[in-house]
Amino acid sequence: MKAHRPSNTAIRVVIFALLIFLSMMQLLFTFQGLEHRDAMDQAQISREVARGNGFTTQFIRPIDLQTSSEVQGKSLNALALKDTYQPPLNILIDAIALKCTGMDSYDNSRIPDNSNIYGPDRIIAGLSTVFFIVAMGLAFYLLRRLFDEGIASVVTVLMILSNLFLQFAASGLPQMLMLSLFLLAMNSLLTAVKAQEEHIVPKVWIHIGIASALLVLMVLSCWLSVWVFLGFLIFVAIHFRPAGAFALPGVGLLLLVTGYFLLRNNGATGSWFGTSVYSIYNGIMGEEDTIMRAVSQGTVPLDTKGLLIMLFGSSLSQVDNLYQNLGSIVITPFFFIALFHTYKNTLLNHLKWALLAMWLMATVGMALYGIKDSFSSSQLQLLFTPFFAAYGLSFIYIMIARLKLEKSDHFTKGFIIFIIIAVSAGPYILRFGPELSRALTFMSDTKGKGVPKWPYFPAGMNGTLHDMTKKDQVIMTDQPWAVAWYADRPALWMPKKVAEFDALENILRTSNSKVQGILITPSSHDTLGMRRIALTYGDFAPLVMDGNLLRQTTKVAPFSAACDQLAPISSRFRLDLTDKKYNSILYGVDMIYYAEDFNAQQTIHP
Repeated sequence: MKAHRPSNTAIRVVIFALLIFLSMMQLLFTFQGLEHRDAMDQAQISREVARGNGFTTQFIRPIDLQTSSEVQGKSLNALALKDTYQPPLNILIDAIALKCTGMDSYDNSRIPDNSNIYGPDRIIAGLSTVFFIVAMGLAFYLLRRLFDEGIASVVTVLMILSNLFLQFAASGLPQMLMLSLFLLAMNSLLTAVKAQEEHIVPKVWIHIGIASALLVLMVLSCWLSVWVFLGFLIFVAIHFRPAGAFALPGVGLLLLVTGYFLLRNNGATGSWFGTSVYSIYNGIMGEEDTIMRAVSQGTVPLDTKGLLIMLFGSSLSQVDNLYQNLGSIVITPFFFIALFHTYKNTLLNHLKWALLAMWLMATVGMALYGIKDSFSSSQLQLLFTPFFAAYGLSFIYIMIARLKLEKSDHFTKGFIIFIIIAVSAGPYILRFGPELSRALTFMSDTKGKGVPKWPYFPAGMNGTLHDMTKKDQVIMTDQPWAVAWYADRPALWMPKKVAEFDALENILRTSNSKVQGILITPSSHDTLGMRRIALTYGDFAPLVMDGNLLRQTTKVAPFSAACDQLAPISSRFRLDLTDKKYNSILYGVDMIYYAEDFNAQQTIHP
């Protein structure tokens, strides 16, 4: 008597239910707000787009302000700088959502007293969740086409339960959008390969064109993914005949679509690649933020002596972090062993070399730009997870089949699948219970307000800071991406030197603006050690350390007031703890605002 096995329909229903349950649980119950600074940066630009201000930014990078001033001169509007750093596609999609929900208006999006969660955060994260659901559906369809229902089901469940995938699913970052586009592109590539085998040349051209268009859209979601596109072009140029011909439309389409942005960047900053060109400092110097906070590239020495060694080390780190970057799914490394296996399905044999070409180029790009964090807006390895996992699982199945276990074959497969899911999903499963319990407990204690996000304190910036500042003046801060998004105010990234501050404010004055205050947050004093604070913030390091001093006593002057290099700053931006009408300590000493004008009418949350 044959054992009863669940139908394919039942399995699909269970997978879909799991996908929806975890997505909604994460978005509605355990959601704390956006956590990645690029997500906040893209979100605040999308709000400007929704307001009809175009691709302008309230996040002012010193190097961007300086170069834009040199190119644009007196025509520069420092309060509406053209953004030349972030890619446009995810921003446009977010802008549509904000406009349709009315969340582009500050009055509509202000955090109410009964909540700790910023409404637009949930809108932005919700879009990522939608693309996560779409990507899982596309992955299931494509893997079923390539392999079978069983492999497609197991790999989809592994991704749904992956800690990294779920982190991106509610992040506001473009990775789930990119994954959806990549899966669609690979589906078109497979159709083109099959059409070539059937000698249907027009169909080959059409589907190579579709795949190229989808990958160009992916490039518009993340500039670094151009490396994946280069790998695609290399494969197409070699695989399809005549050699090189089928890659030409992709090259032309890439130049055509990105040409507009290259011209726009050059007009705004004098560089074809805009401010994003400085991202390469992550790879060759180890710190992109250093050049972004400088007023001139010349103030940051470029050491090229150990460049090759540094790039080699960065490449090795990509391999070292491969497991984490692929979502910590235990079977993904088996893809590299599966490369040496010849499949009966010729599509699988062709696709694995296409994937290898794109993965190698993605690895080179991430190494060159020094992408070390798995949770990054430039994370490209995640795109290959569905395929690597499927090839890995199929290879394991092939090895089991060669053992000729006969009756115990299904039991062995089931046991191995259980182990794979347990190991891969373990980090999320272990985190899910305590995280949900903490969220429900906090919501109960705060009467449904939700868990606040550290270290951004959205409620403090969205209410208190917004009310005590003016929209035509600038806040200098250590977390300008959060101030621009939550406070809806122009925010200047704090430079290292007082002299640089003076130079930047002179540029602001050409736009009839100035720095109206300085905000210090846990982004600096709680995430960096004392030595790192001194190296990172230079002349302004004493200002960053004030909070920890004030944590001990409020009866002494701030530490920064005793520093000679900050004398001009401390005399202009005073920390007044004695004023009874208002004070500039927000939410304890974790967030301190040094205001210039203490006579302005202000509204302070208790």
